[in-house]
Amino acid sequence: MHRAARRRGRHPKGRDHQVATESLTQDRLLLTIEETARALGLSRAQLFRLRTTRDFPQPIRLLGPASHPRWRPVDLESYVEKKQKGKSSHE
Repeated sequence: MHRAARRRGRHPKGRDHQVATESLTQDRLLLTIEETARALGLSRAQLFRLRTTRDFPQPIRLLGPASHPRWRPVDLESYVEKKQKGKSSHE
């Protein structure tokens, strides 16, 4: 658990996670694997598994298929919003 989250008594994937995602993605045009995983509260392995699902945004590869993947923050934010709406409709 993150140190700041422990001080507040909340897990980083909890309700405060949206604020963390917004602050991380505000100033960047494209996010690396590490930044994307951190923004979503996932490990790199979890992110790689999630990439195999059809509804997760496809990365942008600036220099072709061999280059490192990058994600646009707006794509990640819309993915999270879509997932949150899906959860709230099932409750």
